[in-house]
Amino acid sequence: MNSLVRLCAATVGILMFVAAPSGCGEQQPEASSTPETTASTPQPSVPPSESPESTKSPQTRRPTTPPTKLMPCRATDLVLSGVDSSGAAGHIGYRTVVTNTGTRSCALLGDPVVVVYVDSTGRTRTLPTERHRADGVAGPILQRGQRAEMTLLVVNGYGGYDRSAPACAHPAVYRNLSAKLRGGGMVGLDGLVLDVKCGAITAYDWVGATSVP
Repeated sequence: MNSLVRLCAATVGILMFVAAPSGCGEQQPEASSTPETTASTPQPSVPPSESPESTKSPQTRRPTTPPTKLMPCRATDLVLSGVDSSGAAGHIGYRTVVTNTGTRSCALLGDPVVVVYVDSTGRTRTLPTERHRADGVAGPILQRGQRAEMTLLVVNGYGGYDRSAPACAHPAVYRNLSAKLRGGGMVGLDGLVLDVKCGAITAYDWVGATSVP
């Protein structure tokens, strides 16, 4: 009986030895796992940031005010401020001054002086004159209250002419004179009388007045 027990125990021991892992209980190393290789996905390129100038909002342009059209002086804009005279070198000049009393600015730009008179029959005629225009002078622009002047130059008497000279063949006296304006109407040159015995009448264009008669 004891022999049978020992035989069984020995058999069990042999089986346990065979079934036990080698290395006396030491754990066998696990097989190394192959590392996963992840393909990197290329990132889309980021566009460069816009320059500060390109990101600025467009500037707002201020509307420009159209220039006001300058109108020529009319008879309703001007009043006669006075007439005076002065003589030199055998001539006498009659200076006429007008003032802008209107409600707007106006211009006598480039206006030749045109004077009319009323003859003995009551007809209105243009005074025969020779125009004198200063170089580079366009004519005055008159704000309200500003003045302009023009001058009529005639020979003082005979002015050294012989009375039988051709220049003295057509003496004349001109009354009821008025200055015509391109803007319309006329300014009366009250009290002005031209007594022309010889020579021509020279009309000096409008300029800014330096004084009042």
